[in-house]
Amino acid sequence: MKRDGKYRACLCALGYTQIGGEDFVDNFAPVIKDETFRMVLSLAMLNNWKKYVLDVETAFLYGNLQEQIYMTAPVGYEDILQALQDDGILPANSDLNISEDEILQLIKTIYGLVQAAREWYRRLREKLIQLGYAKCLNDPCLFYRSNELGPSILCVYVDDSFGVGEEKALEDTIYELEKDFTILVDWNADEYLGCKIGITSDGKTVLSQLDILKRLRHRFYDKVKHVSEHSTPSTPGFKAYRVKNDWEKLNTCDQKLFRAGIGILLHLVKYTRPEIANSVRELSHVMDCANDAHFKELLTVIKFVLDSEALKLLIDLNKAGKGIFYLTRKLDSDFAGNQETRKSITGWLVFFLGVLIAWRSKAQPHITLSSTEAELVAVTDLCCEILFCHQILSFLGITLEYPILVEVDNQGAVFLARNDCTSQRTKHIDTKYLFLREYQEDGIIKIVFVCSEDNESDVMTKNTSKPIYEKHVNKFMVWDK
Repeated sequence: MKRDGKYRACLCALGYTQIGGEDFVDNFAPVIKDETFRMVLSLAMLNNWKKYVLDVETAFLYGNLQEQIYMTAPVGYEDILQALQDDGILPANSDLNISEDEILQLIKTIYGLVQAAREWYRRLREKLIQLGYAKCLNDPCLFYRSNELGPSILCVYVDDSFGVGEEKALEDTIYELEKDFTILVDWNADEYLGCKIGITSDGKTVLSQLDILKRLRHRFYDKVKHVSEHSTPSTPGFKAYRVKNDWEKLNTCDQKLFRAGIGILLHLVKYTRPEIANSVRELSHVMDCANDAHFKELLTVIKFVLDSEALKLLIDLNKAGKGIFYLTRKLDSDFAGNQETRKSITGWLVFFLGVLIAWRSKAQPHITLSSTEAELVAVTDLCCEILFCHQILSFLGITLEYPILVEVDNQGAVFLARNDCTSQRTKHIDTKYLFLREYQEDGIIKIVFVCSEDNESDVMTKNTSKPIYEKHVNKFMVWDK
């Protein structure tokens, strides 16, 4: 059932009968990264560019099939041939009888095939390159073109695309695409990938996911209606521990509901609700062995999310000097934050012209022996993200202000990242976590110290109290009634 209430059906191949290596080789299709989407949206707001959302109808039918694949004739196939003959598409003398031992060879991809999405992406990519677009190497679903009509950027997510740029450049792209594909264009561009692009009463752009919140309310309203209100996403200081005894675990029905709730919350975290990232990360640690205490904490998080439905991600740019743009990074780590594995927690925020475009709350891959080492591992992870954003913006012709500031609340990590030295307590640290020294020497990044009180990324590693939570979150989220 589509959003307009109409039902649609299509012929699908039995993709699960395909054999890897024979009927297909690769079965994935790249999609636009969420941080790339937010960077492109920020640039559109900054330059007052036109925006549109483009949807290709029956996109998977356009792909050119590379392998030889056969399928049996579906029920009703003769009726389809008869209709084509009646419309004059097939010759009047065509034999429409299909015997039981006859099969069909697929020339184009069809819905249900494992490689259908990949072949569609390949077809679209070829078309865009023909139109003069360049493909980004770091994010293969980002395309950019600049000609006499002006700049235009296209973000591709399977059959949905988000375009920004000068109006004439966008109209020219649509005109050319319509020659090969049947497309629907929404010039309002108020929703993409489930993200609602809205305007507050004071004219600020915000992102929200109202449809996901409706799903969450529909699924859990009966469970959370008696839960008391909370001013933070989770109980301050809460830690989730894995249970080992089967009698402590939730029953099968509640366990399934627990996983469903975590899945919906993770989708919110990915696009518009970074402030609940640590709470969701903590609960996802016990997704396969949750108990009643974990389920209760999940309901607390869901209750907070539903009560704070008006809290939205702010896209309010602080414009820099002419032609100069800046990135800033806030970083924090919680040393040995996981009391079971003793692994530390990495948390960081990435800002572009004051807009939060990327974030992370994640357990580190191995155990660290000091808060300095934990912070250094977190800085390295953040610098990898720095390079990605730097390369995306360079591809789009954006000149950044160097060095890019990375704010860390650990003096030891700042010292180690700046200086070639080792000591008895740091000589074991893997050299891969020291590659950022090279980028500091080249002047690309600069790691500086910041007090914990001024570090917004605290909310990505700890379940904080209300004053700390509100102080930090209000810098990148806004209440929009």
